[in-house]
Amino acid sequence: MSRGWLYVIRTRGEIDEEFFRSILPRQEWAGVWRYKNRQDRLNSLAGLLAAKVMLAPYCRPLPAIQRTAFGRPYVEAPGWSGDFSLAHSDGLAVCALLPAGRVGVDVERIRPIDPETARYCLADAEWRLWKEEQDSRLRQELFHRYWTLKEACIKLQGTGMGQIAPDSLRFELHDDGSAALHPPAPLWFRSWRIEDEYALSVCATGGLPGQPYVIMDMEELIGEFPELYPRSAKGK
Repeated sequence: MSRGWLYVIRTRGEIDEEFFRSILPRQEWAGVWRYKNRQDRLNSLAGLLAAKVMLAPYCRPLPAIQRTAFGRPYVEAPGWSGDFSLAHSDGLAVCALLPAGRVGVDVERIRPIDPETARYCLADAEWRLWKEEQDSRLRQELFHRYWTLKEACIKLQGTGMGQIAPDSLRFELHDDGSAALHPPAPLWFRSWRIEDEYALSVCATGGLPGQPYVIMDMEELIGEFPELYPRSAKGK
């Protein structure tokens, strides 16, 4: 049973890929297997499993997760009018799900960014604030907060990054983790710094829940699966 609206999963470790290939619908597993790198497959699988756990209270039987031409995940099920979004970076996967409205999520590991990349991605006002920050670590965090907000906003719209120039989106950041898009739009934004390594941002219509994210290891997420499938998540 889902314990929240925003799952954050640490994806380091080993899992039985063959077991999940045997129980997941073919199109879902194909989406996981398209990644050649094993860590990327693990990240993709973690997001997929989190979405299914979080969808379970609203959709029974669980429908197959499909994707639009731009790669946006969705499900078709009687009575379901909500939305969910997936993202991953290195050893972390996230899933945001709301029972009504639309949502977009993005996560990125915080790492050094060169000025050329920052100039391309940031709006003029964001670029000035980024240049003025003297602390290199805070400057890296500032860029990734801006970037994940832009990605989350674009994911909510479902058009793909190639359709919107990132510097055309300008954000005003607030100390409480919220943010505002300029010019104003009826959207809600929130950012977090996860385990001092990642920037995570969410964008939603209709507001955001007050409760924080739920963070867990892959093994803990898999432990929620026996109630969703007749076989245990360990394949026994």
